[in-house]
Amino acid sequence: GGLRDRVIKAALDEPKAVIVDVNRLTVSSQSAWSVFTSARWHVSIWPDIPILLVSSNFHDRWTIARSGVARYAPVYPDCDAALRAVDD
Repeated sequence: GGLRDRVIKAALDEPKAVIVDVNRLTVSSQSAWSVFTSARWHVSIWPDIPILLVSSNFHDRWTIARSGVARYAPVYPDCDAALRAVDD
């Protein structure tokens, strides 16, 4: 996974969080969203950086939540909402 590896690499730089805008991401199936679960699993112990997703598309947010990915990489309607979640 190229995408998964890029998300992991970003987390290894130890930012406060990794926020991924998925608005332009095209996935082949609902299960493809699990790439973010895998990335979160890889960084869950160290450096334990949260991974948050941003999608303005309600259907995509619903699909991500329904697939179970949002338990590990929560999804927000916009970047401001994701940033507020990081600050909380």
